[in-house]
Amino acid sequence: MRQADSNFSKTFDDALRRKMRFLDYAPILHVSALTGERTPKIIETLDTVAAARRVRVPTPALNKFVERITAANPPVSPSRRHVRILYAAQIGVAPPSFVFFTNVATTFHFSYERFLLNQIREEFGFVGSPIRIQVRRRGKDRGARRADARRKHE
Repeated sequence: MRQADSNFSKTFDDALRRKMRFLDYAPILHVSALTGERTPKIIETLDTVAAARRVRVPTPALNKFVERITAANPPVSPSRRHVRILYAAQIGVAPPSFVFFTNVATTFHFSYERFLLNQIREEFGFVGSPIRIQVRRRGKDRGARRADARRKHE
């Protein structure tokens, strides 16, 4: 590959990423419709992305990961309240979805959410797939919720 081709690809990729920030997780492939060059890479990438979308992270591994990253970089809320992530769980696949239970009902600051997404992607993969994050306040225990529900129906 000539140097000019390499620079063109990098310049093109950078411009595309800037214009399509919402797809920062999506791989960029350079193929030729004219010659068919690198077209097999499309199927390989589709298989990789499809497999990554179905990955399920075990809850203990996710919580060890959360403990490690929050120790180094504690979460920040938009209101600047002290937030602790108590635990996390994966609640879905295709796309991978995670819920983070915190000590206060809040959302994470957009920069912290992006940090979490990048860390999750770095640790567990999810190539080419969006990742969904929900934040919830840890609720009462299940027994108390059931009792509350029974009282409402009586």
